[in-house]
Amino acid sequence: SHTVFVNSDGTVSTWGAGGYGQLGLNDDNSSKNTPQSVPGLSNVVSVGSAAYGSFAIDKSGKLWAWGDNYAGMYGIGNNTKTNTPIDTGMTNVKAVDAEHYASIVLKNDGTVWTAGGENTPLGNGTNTSTTFVQVTTDGSTPLSDVVAVSVGSYHFVAVKTDGTVWAWGQNTAKQLGDGTTTLQNYPIQVKTGVSTYLTNVIAVESGFQHTVALTSDGKVFSWGLNNNGESGGATGYAVEMIASNAVKI
Repeated sequence: SHTVFVNSDGTVSTWGAGGYGQLGLNDDNSSKNTPQSVPGLSNVVSVGSAAYGSFAIDKSGKLWAWGDNYAGMYGIGNNTKTNTPIDTGMTNVKAVDAEHYASIVLKNDGTVWTAGGENTPLGNGTNTSTTFVQVTTDGSTPLSDVVAVSVGSYHFVAVKTDGTVWAWGQNTAKQLGDGTTTLQNYPIQVKTGVSTYLTNVIAVESGFQHTVALTSDGKVFSWGLNNNGESGGATGYAVEMIASNAVKI
């Protein structure tokens, strides 16, 4: 219930609900109906938000966080909330995404890191961590060559440079796109059928228990929970939506 955005001068503004410090306004946790300037941040190039928390990446690649630190999703070694932006210690950061239970970070070197979890597999064989852990493919080999990441409430998604999509975490709503409901501790490749895989993807975005992907030729695919028609089908695989010439926003 809050919004975070970057101004053209590299400062950050927020508005909406503020009860957990997610607006970053020091001791003022009241809700705001108009944009408020977040103190202590400059040279910011990207932001992200969780249910009750906020993130920012500055030009140097540092990751900042404020608000509710549920399950330790800020990766700072504890789950203490903060009303002001703090340096998480993560560097060389390219992108960040978060939900209520966990966060996911993409570094400039193409590696992926996660924190939080609360019984959601983080991609390294553990389900909860108050510090950032590196996502691996098998417990030892780092997931690499990643260009985009996203996180739902209980699952994570990553896009690699070759356009393939990989997912891990809980799978009760078939949100991992492998045609099953089997939980996965490590990334598995998203499929379009029993023996075919989703390719040419350039962007992903996860919702509660579903994910949408955009391909380089403007097609849109979705998979996972379909209670309200959000995934276009309940096959358990990535399904092409009725869309064409779509572009990333």
